[in-house]
Amino acid sequence: MRCVLKHLLPALLAGWSSTAAPGGGGSNATLKDEIVECVDLGERDLDGDGVQDLACVTRRGDEEPRRAVVVLSSAPAGAPPALDVPILHCCGGMLPIQLEMMVDDHPPEAFEVSESAGSNSMWTYAYRFERAGSRFRLASESKSVLDRNTGMTAKVLTRYERGVGRSTRTVSHDDDSESRWAEFLNVYALPRKGAIKLDGNGRDAAWQRAPRLPVGRADHIIFERSTLETNEDLSYSLRALWDEGFLYLLIELTDDVVVLAAPGKNGVRHDHVELWFDRAGPPWDEAFAPRMEPEPAKTIQLGLVPIRGTHKVQVLRWFPDEGDLPEVTAAYRKTATGYTIEARFPLDLIGASASYADEFYVRELRKGLVNLTVVASDADDPAAPRQESMIATSSLKHRGAPFEMGLLHLMKSTTPDTVDGGNTASR
Repeated sequence: MRCVLKHLLPALLAGWSSTAAPGGGGSNATLKDEIVECVDLGERDLDGDGVQDLACVTRRGDEEPRRAVVVLSSAPAGAPPALDVPILHCCGGMLPIQLEMMVDDHPPEAFEVSESAGSNSMWTYAYRFERAGSRFRLASESKSVLDRNTGMTAKVLTRYERGVGRSTRTVSHDDDSESRWAEFLNVYALPRKGAIKLDGNGRDAAWQRAPRLPVGRADHIIFERSTLETNEDLSYSLRALWDEGFLYLLIELTDDVVVLAAPGKNGVRHDHVELWFDRAGPPWDEAFAPRMEPEPAKTIQLGLVPIRGTHKVQVLRWFPDEGDLPEVTAAYRKTATGYTIEARFPLDLIGASASYADEFYVRELRKGLVNLTVVASDADDPAAPRQESMIATSSLKHRGAPFEMGLLHLMKSTTPDTVDGGNTASR
């Protein structure tokens, strides 16, 4: 079944406070949601609770309200609806927001919601929710922006599966020319709760709250001089936390032959981890031309090099110029299957931007965004070490290209696929 609803804010039908909504979350306690219009789903029971659901559009905020949300509600008609899926974004532009909703039939196993609006720039958000037991989970989300003057479109599509967000970023022209694409894994850093001792063990309780991102040979091999036959040859997992001053990374590497650098070595020929950070915001310019070259003032490449016979990690800056980076601290430990690195980075160094988060990821979950790619580099011959293989969190085909980097999300509370706006969610 497909329901289409067009509206122009502010055509208000009724008002209610989100604090009175069943299941209302604390993050929205100070906001007011005013119903604009509801669409009849034809006695559909999306969340399986035996009660007919509603799909409504609301306006949010008391002063200069700009945020609209979709509501899937099991509340009776006329009652304050629970904000199950608040997903719409803003209501600016010359055109009305158009909401389209598609629900699978008998019984519904998925539904999709999309909205679009704008004038010279036309933006579209789309979400797909799939049944998970008696509830629904966010399976994918996308945003695209079309520049009507140039015919260029920029789009990011993210699919969620088992806590992992896999994204495809594209820019294209309406005549199918000038197209570029990049794929990446998203790194979600949650607020740190509890102390972290940078000793390389990764055993602090704080890490257990951080989502684990597995990265292996099926993801992004960006250099392969010798064949990676299994994940035991080279793979890793990544966890991230943050506080008001620092980003923390826990990188647990699986490596069948660990070849470590001696003190004083550059380390590039030995086992190590590389990180590319870009602080320039979106990976395209105002005309959606991809940024394919690193900018010395805004892009930085770091090397985390474990030093043989110690628990120390030498932190090196390889771009824009070589040198030590004492403001980054790290330690490592060898393990039965490889080695583990814990590292801490000042937020001022990596350049987390709240304005970047607001520009392309509008749901109120992110504190800031950073362009980031994490690379594990492998050497297998202790007698003559050299780089054999490199696995990354993105398809970084051009050295330091921001367009081909992934994204680090500084999250406010949890990951996008497990919450929708801080309220009780049908996911």
